[in-house]
Amino acid sequence: MKVFGWLADHSGCGWYRVAVPLGQLRQMGHQALWSRRITEEAIEESDVIICQRTCLPGPTLRYRELSEKRGRKYLLVYEVDDDLLSVDSRNPAARVFAEPEVRAAIVANARAADLVTVSTEPLAQVMRRYNSNVVVLPNSMPPDMLHWRTGRQENVYTVGWQGGPTHDRDWQIAAEPIKRWFAAARDLDHPIEMHTVGSVPDHFPEVYPHRHTDWDPDIFRYYRTLDWHVALAPLAPSKFNRSKSALRAMEAAMLGFPVVASNVEAYGQFVRHGVTGYLVDRASDWDRYLTELLNDPDAREAMGAAARTVAREHTIEATAHLWEKAYGSA
Repeated sequence: MKVFGWLADHSGCGWYRVAVPLGQLRQMGHQALWSRRITEEAIEESDVIICQRTCLPGPTLRYRELSEKRGRKYLLVYEVDDDLLSVDSRNPAARVFAEPEVRAAIVANARAADLVTVSTEPLAQVMRRYNSNVVVLPNSMPPDMLHWRTGRQENVYTVGWQGGPTHDRDWQIAAEPIKRWFAAARDLDHPIEMHTVGSVPDHFPEVYPHRHTDWDPDIFRYYRTLDWHVALAPLAPSKFNRSKSALRAMEAAMLGFPVVASNVEAYGQFVRHGVTGYLVDRASDWDRYLTELLNDPDAREAMGAAARTVAREHTIEATAHLWEKAYGSA
């Protein structure tokens, strides 16, 4: 099978939804390539063309050429990883996805596809309004991460989070309790720090000490910046977030970190409460669970080890057959 992935970006979505699965399909003997540029040669030689989140005006014109090409022999796949039709107005991404032309393109492009692939079942339910042939292909991780030793400091309890300004609303629900926890722990002379990776949202709590690392375009170098003891994963209950995957918690699990996460659908199906991390139901839970993990390093290590065991089920090696089946069957 010859598969080409037409990337919308080189960020996390492009990595997890195209590069990682196609890289694994290549190891399984398929011919797989991906690029932000789609050439006539790629079109003519491919059995499957995956179009990642195509919705901007220029790429949409090209997509329509692909869908309407007479006598085409390739399978046209529309790949989407978020509910782009439900982006909250306070989300910076709304500047793009609130545009009527972009919204119309998402719907039209999904309808024109032979197959739509998504990362979660809630997102599949959204996209089935526009195309009956929707398949859930879960986000998966490179397996070698399971064996990495992170460079965390053993004499400082490092609480970490990675993300960007689109998570501002998520931090509105967790900022104050985490700020209070940091202040109380510091007053008790606990050696603690916050380490954020990416871009800090406006409502991120003002805590001290706070170490920050910018995004690294090299994904493996990015993984190695995550040098925490505990990962945070606040997520506000919203229509947009209902379609989210557990990717943030999954990255932490692959690296052996317990996670303290909002008890929402995305994390509730992945985090095993009290075993691989904690699920937060109320504001006081952030304080409670961060304190437990601070005061009991043995339990913290056991949770991290358990998280890595669960993460083995979510490597691309374990799930690549789903991608192969989806493309081959369609």
